[in-house]
Amino acid sequence: MVERALLEIRGVVKRFGGLLALDGVGFEVRPGDFFGLIGPNGAGKSVLINIVTGLYKPTRGSVIFGGRDVTSLRPHLRHQLGMSRTFQHSTLFFELSVLENIMMGVRAISGMGLWGTLANTRANHLSDEAIGVVAEEAVDLLGLKRYRTETAGKLPYGLQKIVSIGMAVASKPKLLLLDEPLTGLIASEVDEVMRHISLLNRQGITVLIVEHNMRAVMGYCNRIMVLNFGIKIAEDQPSEIRRNEKVIRSYLGE
Repeated sequence: MVERALLEIRGVVKRFGGLLALDGVGFEVRPGDFFGLIGPNGAGKSVLINIVTGLYKPTRGSVIFGGRDVTSLRPHLRHQLGMSRTFQHSTLFFELSVLENIMMGVRAISGMGLWGTLANTRANHLSDEAIGVVAEEAVDLLGLKRYRTETAGKLPYGLQKIVSIGMAVASKPKLLLLDEPLTGLIASEVDEVMRHISLLNRQGITVLIVEHNMRAVMGYCNRIMVLNFGIKIAEDQPSEIRRNEKVIRSYLGE
């Protein structure tokens, strides 16, 4: 029996005026996948992720998550269903500790919002205990326990990236979407961040990663989709993507 897809993208088209950014893109992400989305700059990867998470509405097509059509749902409602994401640029509070940063993320996703999080209110104090428990679980999930009291701004850049991912996984999502999490990292930091993401995946979080670092994508993803000029040109296992002639010509090179 084939397991139902966690995420289904069906015939998604996106136009911005006269520009066709996505042209009939469709794919599935199954529970437990470590799914890679690659392609040259301008291929439509960020547009697609923004459609999946609800920041953009498709011109045509649909987004199915957990068997439910979420095409018209706002981002926070998709988050409540188990979809969480990171952005290319981190949103860390550099003067706070690792644990405090993740607590800020927990407050924001629990409905208080950022301004409520920053306000020193009695309601926030009363909820700190429960929020702390959730944040501690996220710290453990990411293997950050030894850094929990460290100031985020003093951590190496790679660990800062991991903390920002921790803010996204504190809600225990079913699907974690990572938008170029390896940007600006040196090789050793890339390996460290990917190990932590792989740990999340092994603990049951399905991952969809948009990334240009081919060594990381090929080494960790079990399936990869390739976009070029808004069109899906391949979707397969890494070993097949490496020798796909269309992918080689348009992106990987000889």
